[in-house]
Amino acid sequence: MTCDRDVLTVPGCDIRLVVHTVAAGSADAEKLEFLQVTGGVRADGLQPQDESP
Repeated sequence: MTCDRDVLTVPGCDIRLVVHTVAAGSADAEKLEFLQVTGGVRADGLQPQDESP
């Protein structure tokens, strides 16, 4: 998936906000939408952080 990344900063502050975006209507947008809907759960039911089957 190809994303654009922007780092937004607040002058005089150490806070940074990293924003990733994809082109609207693109295949990458569909992939991102799928991740949002599934919450990142894999087809085998494991959560992304799970290591064991």
